[in-house]
Amino acid sequence: MMRTIQSWLIAITIPVLYAVLLRWLFDNDLMGAFPIALMSISFLGGVPFGVGYLTIYLSDIEKVQNKKYCAMAPWVPMVVFMIITLVWQVEGLACWLMILPIWFGVSTIGGLIAGARRRRKHNDSQKLLSSWVVLLPLAVCSTGKADPAPHRPLRSLYL
Repeated sequence: MMRTIQSWLIAITIPVLYAVLLRWLFDNDLMGAFPIALMSISFLGGVPFGVGYLTIYLSDIEKVQNKKYCAMAPWVPMVVFMIITLVWQVEGLACWLMILPIWFGVSTIGGLIAGARRRRKHNDSQKLLSSWVVLLPLAVCSTGKADPAPHRPLRSLYL
């Protein structure tokens, strides 16, 4: 019983910390030489995919045998992440209501892929792939915060 609670906490806590870390990283100017946008495809798609993948990758193999678990378990860390951002007033409820259905869908895809991989034989190449999946949002991030092209002001107007 205690092992089940501990493994469930690990399968939820690590993906939530992953999402919080990436949310902070994508919203911070720490990476000035490599500007990234919070509302980029890599954040909006990569983070929930990574959360779903991590949730199932860190779950007990007995639970992973159930495809419904693989599809719906990633929703728990997504809801916990949503609550954290609402409590810290990082995001508003309106933002979450718009993005949550998409994030549930993408995290489900990540969970189903991780479940299919976990049901196969476990080997070292799977660990390497899991590392890449977790780094996916950073690997494909856009340069949305980069300064736009210089704009020439309009000097005269002909009617």
